[in-house]
This record gives sequence, structure tokens and C-alpha cells, in this order.
Amino acid sequence: MNVPASAPGGFRRVVRHFAPSWFAAVMGTGVVSITSFHYGETYPLLRSVGTWLHGLNLVLFVLLFVPWTLRWLMERQAAVAALRHPIMGQFYATFGIALLVLAGECLLYGHPLALSATLWGLGVIFSVLFSFAAFWLQFHGQQMELEHVTPGMFIPPVGLVVVPLAGQALLPQVPAGWRELILVANVASLGAGSFLWLGLMALTVHRFVLAKRLPGMLLPTIWINLGPIGVVSLDLIALAQGLPLPGARETLPVLALMLWGFGLWWFAMALLITLAYWRRGELPFSLAWWAFTFPLGAYAAASHRLGSLFGLESVWAIGFAAYLVLLVLWTAAFLGSLRGVVSGKLFLDPPAPSPSAAP
Repeated sequence: MNVPASAPGGFRRVVRHFAPSWFAAVMGTGVVSITSFHYGETYPLLRSVGTWLHGLNLVLFVLLFVPWTLRWLMERQAAVAALRHPIMGQFYATFGIALLVLAGECLLYGHPLALSATLWGLGVIFSVLFSFAAFWLQFHGQQMELEHVTPGMFIPPVGLVVVPLAGQALLPQVPAGWRELILVANVASLGAGSFLWLGLMALTVHRFVLAKRLPGMLLPTIWINLGPIGVVSLDLIALAQGLPLPGARETLPVLALMLWGFGLWWFAMALLITLAYWRRGELPFSLAWWAFTFPLGAYAAASHRLGSLFGLESVWAIGFAAYLVLLVLWTAAFLGSLRGVVSGKLFLDPPAPSPSAAP
């Protein structure tokens, strides 16, 4: 029996209106767990925080996987319509990224290698699949206006550049016959994601300068640019250890440090713009608040790695400051989501489709 979309409750309504951006919560929780683990080298209590968040994230993924999958089976028309939406469609890539983040967590916390490898392999498949789906729709006739362009377009490339993080960590642990395949997948994904991100970054800056400013519900997406900045920095350091090329160990970390400097500029700009929206009362809660978390966590993790690698205490300290901000933003996103689920507000009928609709 079909439940009307306007019904006050019911699991069918949750499935029908289950936003594709929900897996950003797994991304955000996972990166807080991983970053807590690394900063736990200095502050041991944070290791306990990271372990607790890892357990929470495994449960969270399972809880979200059920309605996400059922939406494709029971409400396929709604799922496909969201995929074709010029803004919401970008957020389907969060599913693949969530799998990759969980793979990295499982490696870090000592789960069986088979589990980490399976999660990583599935994450690669879905990250590639949704990156092609997003850009196929944009390249193959979907009409987009300048105001459709948001930093949410970075999400499919982010999925590609996240591939090498757990992928490089897997290399020493898998049978020799798999190592070249994984290394090539890592390098190919990094190349594809990095250059797509650079092209889209130029497009989004063009939009920021020449079009209306982002609506408040989408403002958190401006932080997404920190995601590829942080992740690519970590990728370059990881590849420097794994590529059998002369000079890689010296040159790639320097490039990562330069990229980190751009991230510091973007971090400051995103913070200033966010505070300006907050003061004007133009920052209502939405699932887009999870866009605050993973990008900032990736930047904090890159700061920790670069600060430790080069012995730069200021870089490490900036990363720890970013981590503290991350804890505040993660808490706000988590509690806001919990309130939205309990009240049912996150599963209400969406407004009439428009390019500015929040994901």
C-alpha cells in the first residue's frame, strides 16, 4: 500500500524523501574519528574519542544504507529525479566516499584486512560510477544555469581523490599480484579527481564573482573545497612513499605543503563568509551542514601529517585549531540531524524543484 507523501509518519515517507546527501554524515563522522586518532598521539584521550566515533560510524552507515537502498527499489522515480537534479545529484557521490572513509577507518582500527579491502573496492566502484553519472548528465544535454553551479560539484571529484588514501595503506598488506592494480587505480583516480577539481574550482569562482551569492541553505558547501585540498595533500605524501621514482619523496611533500597554504587561505575565507551569513540570520539548518565536517577534517589531518613530516609546529598547531573547530561543527551537524529525524522535518515533502533547492 502506498503511503501518501503528506502522511505525518511512516517508513515509506522516510524512504521517499531520503536525501542523497545523508552519507555526508558518515564522511564527517569518519574523518573526526580518524583525525582524533592521529591527534591522540599527543593527547591520548582523543584516541578514545576516535574509537567511540568509529563504532558510531559503523552503526550510522548501516542505518543509512537501508533507506538509501530501499529508495532505489521502492521509489526509483524519486531517486532518479534526485540524480538528475543539477544540485542534489552531486551528493550521490557521498555513498562511495563513505565506503572509502570506512575502509580507512577499518585499517586504522585493526579490523580484518578482507573487510577493509572489500569496503575500499566497493568505494572505488561507486565513486567512479557516480562521478561518471554526474558529469554525463552535465555533458550530455542537462541544461544548467550559472546559479546551478555550487561547490557541491566538487563532491564527485572528491570521491576520486579519496581513493588513494586507503588504497596506499592497503598496498603493503595485499598479495603481490594485486599491488600494481591498486597502485594504478590510486594514481588514475588521483589524476582524474585532481584535474576535474581544478576545472570546477575555476567555474565556482566564476560563479561567486558574477552570479548571486549562495542561498543560506547551501552556504556550507563553500567549505567543500577544503576537502580536495586536504585529501590531495595527503595523497601526495602517501604516493611519495609508494612510487619507485627518484626524487618523489622530496618533491611531492613540498607540493603538498604548497597546497596546504592555499587551504589556509580558503579556510579563512570560508570562515569569514560563514560568520557573515550567521550574523545576518541566513544560515538555517539543513543536511548541507555536514559539508562543514569532512572537508575541514581532511584539512586538519593534512596539517597534522605535514606538520609532523616537516617538523613545523605552526602547521601542526593550525591543524589542531581546525580540529577543535571541527568538533564544534560536527556536534552542531549531528544534533541538528538528530532533531530533524525525531521531528520528521528532514523527511517532509520537498518544495517545488528549483536549482536552489537544498540537497
